[in-house]
Amino acid sequence: MGAVTKVQVRKETCTNGEALVENAGLPLGHITFDSFSGTLPNINGLRLLITRFHFWISSLGVRCNYGTSTDNMTFSANLSAGVITTLTPVVGRNTANLEEGGGFCPSTASWVSGAGDGTVTALNSTARVTIRLI
Repeated sequence: MGAVTKVQVRKETCTNGEALVENAGLPLGHITFDSFSGTLPNINGLRLLITRFHFWISSLGVRCNYGTSTDNMTFSANLSAGVITTLTPVVGRNTANLEEGGGFCPSTASWVSGAGDGTVTALNSTARVTIRLI
């Protein structure tokens, strides 16, 4: 389907630390279609698989880097008139393995919430992402 080109993590949603998706190298991840919900042609949701990503989590001065070449995460996108309104990680299908970090880093990490405010936009634009199955 495409590539992830920018990710922003709300720092106020992190407890006892911070998380960041490295925006330096593009693409940040690769998106493929997993499944849809609803009835064609008016679907109301998608499951998207994201691979080839990298993020880090920092807490108490320890930085832990996650995202190996075999990791993938599934996200659920809710749609309204084809526009993505929320993007949420699917529990049990969003674990990344430790790539590099200190001895205090957990061997895996998971996202527990997503873009509930619907700010999924096209690159360098405020235009919302619209999905059409034809």
